Formats: sequence, C-alpha cells, structure tokens
Amino acid sequence: MRLASTAVPLRASIRLAPAIRVLKSAREFGAQRLNLHAAATFHDLLSQGDAHTLAANFKAAEACFVAAVNEGNTGTARAAACQRLSATLLAQAFATHDPDLLLRARTAAETSLVEEPHNAKAKLCKASALSRLGHFDVAAQELRHLLASAVAEATECEHLDAEIEIHARAALMRCCSLGGGTHDEVLSQAQQLRRLLPALAPQQYLEADGFVGSWLGPLEMEIQLLECIAGVEKLAQASTSRKEVQDFVQEIRQHVTTACDEPSLEASSVLLPEPASQICTIDIKNNECALLSRLTSLVAHADRADLQEILWQAFAWRCRLQLFLSNWQHAASDATKALLLNIHAVAELRRPQADIEARETGERPGIVSVPECFNSSWHCLWMRAAALHRYGRHSDALNDILLLQKLATPPPAEYSSASQQKPAKWGNPRAKGEDGWRRSPEQRAALKRRQRYRRDGTFALPHSLHGSV
Repeated sequence: MRLASTAVPLRASIRLAPAIRVLKSAREFGAQRLNLHAAATFHDLLSQGDAHTLAANFKAAEACFVAAVNEGNTGTARAAACQRLSATLLAQAFATHDPDLLLRARTAAETSLVEEPHNAKAKLCKASALSRLGHFDVAAQELRHLLASAVAEATECEHLDAEIEIHARAALMRCCSLGGGTHDEVLSQAQQLRRLLPALAPQQYLEADGFVGSWLGPLEMEIQLLECIAGVEKLAQASTSRKEVQDFVQEIRQHVTTACDEPSLEASSVLLPEPASQICTIDIKNNECALLSRLTSLVAHADRADLQEILWQAFAWRCRLQLFLSNWQHAASDATKALLLNIHAVAELRRPQADIEARETGERPGIVSVPECFNSSWHCLWMRAAALHRYGRHSDALNDILLLQKLATPPPAEYSSASQQKPAKWGNPRAKGEDGWRRSPEQRAALKRRQRYRRDGTFALPHSLHGSV
C-alpha cells in the first residue's frame, strides 16, 4: 500500500512536468513582452519629450523625461533621459530665473554622468548649470576637462561633433571672460572657434547687397565681441592710457561743485557717421588698428541683424578703445550711440550675481536700488565726459557728470521702502453713490435700439421721429 501510495504522486508529477515547462515558458514569454512594452514606452516617452521641447512646451517635456528616467532599463537609457531632463530644466531656468531649476538641472546632469561618465552633452549641461549658478571657475574646469578628454582619451570618450564642441568652447569663453580664466585663453578659444564655425555653417558673402564682409549669426557675433573685449582688456593692462582716462575723470569731478546750469547736450552735435566696414584677418593680439576694425565690423553686422544687445556693447567697447587711442571725437560719438540704445551702457564685464546668491543673502527684488553700472568709471557717460573735456567742451562734460550723479543718487527713503508696504485697498468709485458714470435715458434707449438691430436685423426709429414718417 505504501508503494502504491508513493507511486501515484510520482506518476502524476511525471504527467505534470510538460505542463510545468509550458507554464515556465509562458512566464518567460510574458516577461519578454513586458520588457518589450517597457522599451517601447521608454522610446515613446523620449520621442514625446523631444516633440514637446521643439514646441517650447517645457513643462510637458519635463514630465515625459522624468517618466522616461523611471522606465529606463539600462544605464545608457537612463543617462539619455537624465541628460534631456537637465537640458529641459535649463531651458525653463533661462525663462523664469528660478535657482531651484538650476539645482535640479545640475543634479540631473550629474546623475546622467554617473550612468554614462563620457556623455558630452551631460557635461555641457552640468557646466551650463554651474555657470548660471555663479560658479564660473568650476564650470570652466568642467569645460576644459570635456574638451581635453575628447582629444586625449579618444578611445574611451565619444568624439565630439562640431556643434557640441562649438557650444562648449563658446561657454568656456563666457566663463573665462567673467573671471574663470585669462584673456589669453579667451583669445585662444576664439581662434579655435573661427576654425570650427565655417565647417558647421559655411559663410555667406553679401557683397551683392552692398555689404562687404561675411554674414555673422548671433553666436558668431557674441564670440567676436568677447574676443574684442579680451583684446581691449589686454591693451588696457599694457598701456598707461587707462590711468590717464581716470585722471581726466578726477579732474572733471573737481569742477562739478562749481558747475552752473547749462543747456543739455544735443546728441546730434557729437555724432559722427559710421566708417565703412572692412574684412579684417589680422591677429588682434596687442594690435589697436585690428581691434578697431573688428569692432567696426561687429557694429555693422549687429546693426544689419538688428541685435541691439550686441550693438550697444560694441559701441561701448569701441568708445573705450578710442579713449586709449586719444580719438576724442570718435569716443564721444561712440558713447552717445551706446547711450541712445541703453542708458546703462558700460564698457566693463561685471560678474553677475547669481540668483541663488541673491536668495541666500535675502535680497528682495522689490527693493529700489541704484544699478552698479552708474558707479563704474567705464560708464559711457563718464567716458563721454572725459572725451568732451579733452576735446575742449568743458560745459558739456560737466553736464554729463551732473546727469550721471543724478542717476547714481539713491531714491528717497519713502520710495525705497514703498515696495515693502502693502498696497492700499482699491475702492470702487461707483459704490460711493456717484451717478455721473451712469447712462442717460437717451443713451439707454439708443443702446437698446442697437442691440435690437444686432438681434433682429431691424432698426427702430426714435419715438420723436415716428410722427414724421
């Protein structure tokens, strides 16, 4: 009996073995289908996020990339999703100036680099977030490592395509210009970019339209502007003209207290026509004529493209260069042109206070304060005053100084603290019993006739005209 009782389960297990194998294979097949479904969902999320990014719908793109990070089954997939998420957060931060978005963008880029250490786009996103947070030194180091690893470790690191390398070198130029590097490094990166840009977008010459020189886009103009700024800064360090210009300003300040009210300066009295733009291929290192030619060319390109942000900076830095060259009339003209475009025009790169620093120091944006540019010796009003003073127009120079002092004077206490006070409760004047705003009976009757005409298509005459019909 025992043998019989034990033999039955054995035979039953033998009969059930094929069924168990079928169930196992079905389970494995279901798991494979789930993996394929997850893969399809991941790629669909990436595609949807890219479509939302192209449509500038960054909130929807962020949601898609966050879901894609959770759906990713491999490190490469999660790295791609995190990199796209970082880029989307950066795009939102550019529009909203929210430091929390910058911190999240940096975290997403670092997460992508943990999964895929040689992801060039993630490194670029991390450097962009660091620079926006005010860490220009650290951002410059990240960018140098990105560009160096692409050359020294070509077997392990993915090769940079031209577009990524161009944006990395342009970002490094910005960081170096704001204190993350030297002027020589800015000039070196500009030479590298001049070699790369024609390969990405061949230059188009517009000589047929009466414009001599190659067409420059916004990125090329920014690169040329930073290159010229570095050249002017190096020239200022190597020459004694900077001290002379500051001496002019000190000399003018001594006569401000004795200045009388004079007629305001007419801008047209100092404006000079723009010289013809020429193609310049000379190295701009310590070459004043080449710097002047490049800034003149940049002015022509920015004016033709209607990029005022580039145009006023080109005028301001050309004014500073004209002061070094003792071209007083041209310096006054360039300063006036920059001021006509921007009253805050200054020929000086200032390290901007990052949003995160403003939040940590407790500064509130509602407080009224004087812009720092008015206290700079390289503000265009100061430079124009120095040029006019050396040119012999002393009263016009004093008027510029007086105007700048008024602009640099802090507002009264009641105005500066007005933003801290709660606004007065708005009251409706109609609730005070004033009937002057109400329609007269004739106006109400005319309104009813117009409404009836729109509704029925028939116009009713006033009662006073019924008897004459």
